[in-house]
Amino acid sequence: MIDASSVGDIRHHFCEAMSHFGFDNTLYAARFLSLPETVLHEEIEIFSNYPKEFTDALSTRRLLTDSQLSAWTVRNAGSIALQDLVERSPDDPVAVLIRGHRMQAGRVISLKDKVLRSHGAIMLNPFADATSEEAEFRWLRSHHEIGVLSWVMHMRMATILRRRSNNLLTNRQREVLEWSSAGKTVAEIATILGVTPATIEKHLRLARDALDAGNTAQAILKAHLTHQLFPEPRTENDLG
Repeated sequence: MIDASSVGDIRHHFCEAMSHFGFDNTLYAARFLSLPETVLHEEIEIFSNYPKEFTDALSTRRLLTDSQLSAWTVRNAGSIALQDLVERSPDDPVAVLIRGHRMQAGRVISLKDKVLRSHGAIMLNPFADATSEEAEFRWLRSHHEIGVLSWVMHMRMATILRRRSNNLLTNRQREVLEWSSAGKTVAEIATILGVTPATIEKHLRLARDALDAGNTAQAILKAHLTHQLFPEPRTENDLG
């Protein structure tokens, strides 16, 4: 897992390890903050080998965002029996989903403070209809190893995802974002730069991809806050 070069590789190795420890169902969710959370609310990254309908419900209905189960992992470090969290908030949509799939036996691990500017958690379940006693036996037998692997996995995810979202803009991408931030339309930028509107649209799309931004306004904000727009001219002292 340390040498994994993609999210898919990390998912494969981590879920395989958890299965070896007796937890056939593993879900990992995290938010990595490339900018302060008060400025930009990053999307949650999820990987899982839970049943597809279970994971799809969490992802498409965005249940984790306001869940009391998620809130526990943000406020607390360490781990807790999944059954305890479900019983504390029986009407929570995530708790209802877990009970509906008969997977309330297991463990929730908070990754609070493991990686700078991130929130993360892991949910483990042995199998559907497992008892709390079966889940606790597996946890007590291997919790040290699971804890270390969870921390390593979370750090590798942070490295890969932040590298993916911190790409620098090319000069042309920076240029079109600067003109866009000044209120110019695509057609006006095309005229200024002597290219077609389609070319401007292409550079705006590539800039959004490079900054992992959902729209051009978000890309401009990220570029500004990472000091990629309107850079100060270099002086003779800068050039040595």
